[in-house]
Amino acid sequence: MGLSTKSVPVPIEHADHAGRGRSRCDVRRELFRSLIVPAFVFGVIEALDGLLTTWAVNNGFSEINPLSAGYAGSWLFPITKVLAVVAAAALLWPAVKKHPRLVKYGFVAVSVFVGFVVLTNLYEIAVSVT
Repeated sequence: MGLSTKSVPVPIEHADHAGRGRSRCDVRRELFRSLIVPAFVFGVIEALDGLLTTWAVNNGFSEINPLSAGYAGSWLFPITKVLAVVAAAALLWPAVKKHPRLVKYGFVAVSVFVGFVVLTNLYEIAVSVT
């Protein structure tokens, strides 16, 4: 029996995606960057959206989302927005090991969308106040 020249699949914990011989620490750092940092940024944007929406509803504006219109003016609203981000990150943790870029860019895409919503809301508030 001779040695096989076929390559053996290696789990991501030991994988060398770019041929550089990365350590476990490097892979953990990549996983951290793929999930924790984008989720944190998304959480900050969601918190800003929640606080802005709470302020707006308490100052005469209306929430158009029927799922959150009932409690949009309460202190619970920003907390539930941030808890939704934590839940999403927890649910995506298993996927980040197999598809780190997909998870990272998914959080980036959602952050851009919610950031656009926040900027649009700020513009509408500024226009209606003046």
